[in-house]
Amino acid sequence: MSWRSLAQDLCHDVVLGSPLGADALRAAETALGRDLPLVLALLLSDCDGIQHEYGTDVIWSTKRLQEENLRLRSDQSLGDLYAGHGEVLFIGDNGWDDRFALVADGSVFAWVAETGEWVFAAPDLEAYVRIAMRDEGDWYRTGG
Repeated sequence: MSWRSLAQDLCHDVVLGSPLGADALRAAETALGRDLPLVLALLLSDCDGIQHEYGTDVIWSTKRLQEENLRLRSDQSLGDLYAGHGEVLFIGDNGWDDRFALVADGSVFAWVAETGEWVFAAPDLEAYVRIAMRDEGDWYRTGG
C-alpha cells in the first residue's frame, strides 16, 4: 500500500511531505531515543507528514513529531500523561490541543487536552488516517 496514494484518494487537496530516506528516519529515531514503529516508518518514508485540506496535521512531519514528543515528555505539568499507556508516540493533532498517539499494540488513541482523558480513536494507523481524513471536528469523542 502507498500511504501517499491512500491520502490522495481520501482528500484531493491533501498536503504531503516529501518521502524520507533511511538516514532521516534513523536521525529521527536517535533524536527521540527510540525506534519508530515500523508502520509509521513506512508511512514517513512515503510521505513526511499528512495534512488535511483544512490544515489539520493528521500525521506530523518528522521534525514536528520530534519536537512535540520531546516537549511533551519533558513537560512536568503534564504529570502522568503516559500513565497506563506504556510507550506512546504522539503522531498528529486535531488542529487544536488534542493529540493522537500510536501506542505499543499499534492502535491509536486521542489525548483530550482539556480533560487529560485518553479516548480510543482507531485500531491501527491506516484506520486512523482513513477516519481522520474523512471526518472533521472531534470525531474521536463520538466513537469515530
